Amino acid sequence: MTIYEIAKEAKTSPSSVSRYLNHVKIKEETKKRIEAVLKKYNFKPNPLARGLVSKSMKTIGIITIDIRNNHYANTAYTFEQEFRKRGYRIIIFNIADHFERSTEYIRNLLSYNVAGIALIGSIFNQFNDNTEIMNMLKGIPVVCANGQLNLPNAFSLLSDDKYGCELSVKYLYEKGRRNIFLIVDSYTDSALNKIAGFKESLSRYGLYSDKNIIKTYSGIDGGAIAVKMLKKLNCDFDAIVCIEDILAVGTINCLKELGYDVGIDVDVIGFNNTLYASMTHPSLTTVDTKPKLQAELLSEMLDDCIKNSKSVETITIKPELVLRKSA
Repeated sequence: MTIYEIAKEAKTSPSSVSRYLNHVKIKEETKKRIEAVLKKYNFKPNPLARGLVSKSMKTIGIITIDIRNNHYANTAYTFEQEFRKRGYRIIIFNIADHFERSTEYIRNLLSYNVAGIALIGSIFNQFNDNTEIMNMLKGIPVVCANGQLNLPNAFSLLSDDKYGCELSVKYLYEKGRRNIFLIVDSYTDSALNKIAGFKESLSRYGLYSDKNIIKTYSGIDGGAIAVKMLKKLNCDFDAIVCIEDILAVGTINCLKELGYDVGIDVDVIGFNNTLYASMTHPSLTTVDTKPKLQAELLSEMLDDCIKNSKSVETITIKPELVLRKSA
């Protein structure tokens, strides 16, 4: 049996079962229900599973939306390195195109008796609408990178993405750009915050209309498709903001193929200051959301929750605009 199955029959949380199996004090009533289930099925604890939360084999679970994305990969990597320094083992789950299987992934993590969980990506805000997942996460420390869960044991580190987009528009306007467009590839909470910042900034200058936002696909091809859409719609544009650096790569490539001098005819700004920003030609001006700092702070937050069993404050990071040659 997994601790999830035991918890379900004992009508308690997986974390309570984990604490019982590892000789951590729990409520007497809960203890009796768990013991009744264990006796019924003649359950013998797995030594490895118990060892995973011992001093010699502490384990942290990381769930990220798409490890192929350089931004998420950098955050997960730094988080892993920080926790290895603290003596923890790491299990990483990559949801990618299988968000509907989130319940299964969390159940698997809990079966390893993880000491805490890190969620990397604002898409995990959707967990708030999933009662089963929220019940599973009760009682175990959870930290969210750029997301928020409505649980007393969940803590957040947020990037002010709205402000980041406002910075971009302000910079472009002050350069004299007046036909500014935003390319988006999703409607996650992070993306919606960027859209809100873009709308408010352009509206402040009397320049906004719904046509200023172009929805496209993810990845390099998505950026190229968006530029072709702008051309097909006969839009006048002299600046483009992309909500991901990888979209900006495709945008720059397509603009160059069409004969534009990027940084002169058209300015392009990306988001997240990933490795892609230094690989484009010209190099990409981008909003630095400081993923390394995010991961380091998240590690400190989660470690503090595990060791000291105390609440920590939600932290918001202000991004900065990193100027290069594309804008």
